[in-house]
Amino acid sequence: MRKFGFAMLETPTNIEIKNCKILHQRAGIFVGGSNNVHIDDNNFSDNYDDTDKNRFGIFLGPPPDGGDLRLDTVHGGLVESNAANNEAIGIDIRDSDSIVVRNNTASGNSAWGISLLNTSHSQASNNTVRDNSVAGDHLSNSVQNRLTNNTFANNGKNLRVEGKSDGNVVAGIHMISTEFNPLAMVLSQ
Repeated sequence: MRKFGFAMLETPTNIEIKNCKILHQRAGIFVGGSNNVHIDDNNFSDNYDDTDKNRFGIFLGPPPDGGDLRLDTVHGGLVESNAANNEAIGIDIRDSDSIVVRNNTASGNSAWGISLLNTSHSQASNNTVRDNSVAGDHLSNSVQNRLTNNTFANNGKNLRVEGKSDGNVVAGIHMISTEFNPLAMVLSQ
C-alpha cells in the first residue's frame, strides 16, 4: 500500500488490515506513505529473510530488507495482536511517528523482533519477543518513544539502541530464560 494518483499525491488514510494470513512471501505486508493505519489480528510468518542464507537468501547488510510487517513513512497507526515470526525482521517501523505496537508476538527472526528506525512518538508495549538472533527490540535514530511491559526470552540482545535515540523510555521489562546479555544496549553515535 503506497501513495497513489498523479505524481503520487494521494495519501491512503484510515486503512484497516485485519484477520489475514500471509505466509512465504517477500513481505507479509508493506505500508508506505499512509495515515492512521490499523493492522490487527494477522499472521505474517515464514516470509522472506535476507540475513540467513539457510532460509531464503543472503545477508545484504543492515537494515535487512525481508520481513513480516513493515510500515514506512506512516503517521498514526496501531499494530496489535499479530504474529510476526521466522523472517529477517518481525515488525519493522521506519520513518514514522505516532505508531502503537502492542500485544504482538515476534519470534525466530534472524535480525530483530521489533524495530523502530527513524521513528518518533511511538510505543511498543505488552509484546512477546523471543529467539530473535540479533535483538528482541531495536531502536535506531528514534526519539521520544516508549517501550513498556515487553517480555523477552533468548534473544541475541534483548534491546539494541543505536544512533541518536534520545528521550526514549524503557520500563517494565520481563525476561524469561535469558542465559546471556539479559539486558544489553549498544550505544553508537
